[in-house]
Amino acid sequence: MSQKTIDARDVRTMFIAGANALEADKEEINDLNVFPVPDGDTGTNMALTLATVVKELEQIGHDNGRKHHRQKHRNPMEARAGQF
Repeated sequence: MSQKTIDARDVRTMFIAGANALEADKEEINDLNVFPVPDGDTGTNMALTLATVVKELEQIGHDNGRKHHRQKHRNPMEARAGQF
């Protein structure tokens, strides 16, 4: 069996695809009404948080992280508060 390697561009592409899938299905996740607070917006919160990361990835571009070796650390609540 051969081993396939992935680079930063592949990880970026996969992350953005996952974020897009979450955005598309966030209402189904909202309907789960899950931990930590059963308020019906878990999917929305997750999608907003990942949208913040995608925005950062798009600003970085396709340089494989060479120019931007440190990712900003953001408070997950910033996505919900619209402070991104």
